[in-house]
Amino acid sequence: MGAEPPSAFPAPCTADFPLDELARGGQARAGALTSTLWDRPRRGALQLNVVFLDGEASVQALVRQHARAWEESANVRFNFLGIERYADAHIRITMPPTRSFHSYLGTGSAQIDRRLPSMTLGFTDDVLAEPKEVRRLVLHEFGHALGLIHEHQNPNGGLKFKEPEVFEYFWRTQRWDERTVREQVIRPARAEELSNASKFDPDSIMLYAFPPSIIAAGPVSATKLNYELSEQDRRTIAALYPKDPTVPSPPDRPEETGVLPLRIGEPSTASIPIRGAEIPFGLLVREPGRYVIETFTPEGAREEFWVMTLLDSDRDVVASDREGSSPHGLNARIECDLEPGRYVLIVRHRLRAGLGSFGVLALRKW
Repeated sequence: MGAEPPSAFPAPCTADFPLDELARGGQARAGALTSTLWDRPRRGALQLNVVFLDGEASVQALVRQHARAWEESANVRFNFLGIERYADAHIRITMPPTRSFHSYLGTGSAQIDRRLPSMTLGFTDDVLAEPKEVRRLVLHEFGHALGLIHEHQNPNGGLKFKEPEVFEYFWRTQRWDERTVREQVIRPARAEELSNASKFDPDSIMLYAFPPSIIAAGPVSATKLNYELSEQDRRTIAALYPKDPTVPSPPDRPEETGVLPLRIGEPSTASIPIRGAEIPFGLLVREPGRYVIETFTPEGAREEFWVMTLLDSDRDVVASDREGSSPHGLNARIECDLEPGRYVLIVRHRLRAGLGSFGVLALRKW
């Protein structure tokens, strides 16, 4: 059989938690490492705080929407907070356009510096153009964040891979070395005991797509991409985080946006707590006119070099100041004509490694 085109099998993710944890006493439980499962509260849902460290507001909204699918079966509630609450976050998401997707397993995200991301969703324009693929990737990575391992590493799976074909395939398509392939593909999770053991699920959202040329033996000759949670996925997560039928469902909540309010004539302050972060502000313009938006240095803060980009409701750039054109030192300034509507102002440090506090003020000039 000829080589499969890489596009037929999109880039899989990597799980950022060593499966050697099993050898140190960790227990695989229904596709999850027991040592990475979040502690369940005595009453009510498990509350997991999530913060976006960067990324477009429209893409963040898609992530929030798709992640909610896990809540339907599990006693879990994802609370999406603004970046200023990063220290309270269990899951911290970065979205560089790198086509790279990975996440720490469960509580592994709490074992790293809270200023660092625990999940990477490297959406590029071609990926975002495929809604099903976006949903698949979000569901998969949030499955890892809940503690789920890859389905093909299920000890009950029985998948065996051809060597060296599997090494050649992943080097050609992903540039993975042999060690990475063994950790992420070949080696099954090891456990002395299994609780809620399940057989191999070819429909699991946690499964890679494998061409037949690299599978030596197992329950299937090839695997496919899955775009929704399977019935077994739902049963598994419900068993790991069971709902309490005596506790009523919480009321519907307003959709979190992570966008700070910016009102005409009212100064607003914020800070960049993590290197590379961007702070979005929502601006409602009610009257047409000439507007000036400018950053300033709050009292007691060190003067920094800020840049701004103003977007309209379609996410098109209306105006930007990336060179610090303000006459007041390093602060950024935008002056432009605006029509009534909703806008998003993105503020970041000019240096990607920069940190600091800033204020922003929007005024109608005439």
